[in-house]
Amino acid sequence: MEENQNTVELQEESCETTAPESEKSAQTTAPKVEETDENISPKSKIVTGLLALFLGSYGVDQFYLGKVGAGIGSIGISIGCIILAAILGGILGLLAVVTYGVSLLLSFPVGVLCGLGAWVWPLIRAIKAFMGKATDKDGARIIN
Repeated sequence: MEENQNTVELQEESCETTAPESEKSAQTTAPKVEETDENISPKSKIVTGLLALFLGSYGVDQFYLGKVGAGIGSIGISIGCIILAAILGGILGLLAVVTYGVSLLLSFPVGVLCGLGAWVWPLIRAIKAFMGKATDKDGARIIN
């Protein structure tokens, strides 16, 4: 009887000492957990990136992702930049006639600022899409 108790105690001790090691090996060799299907959008990151790169100032990439409000906002920013450039370009053009072309030097920075508003954000969205960091309207990542 005593011999059986010793055997049971030895088995319990051996189980206790080997259990943490097996847990450690399971933790170190476990494969990387991928995102669940709930967090992954069926949209393509290549399509999203190309739409953002070439048509992003018109919000086409945002409409593709289901973000209608952001798409309309992109269109508004583009139209606003065009109107601002036309108004300021017209004013600077009139001033150029009066000042013998000096104010034409100011039209370049105005064009650059308007271009930044219409093209920098779409470029950033394209980079995010190609890197797999973009999300759709439900917040699901676009990694395919």
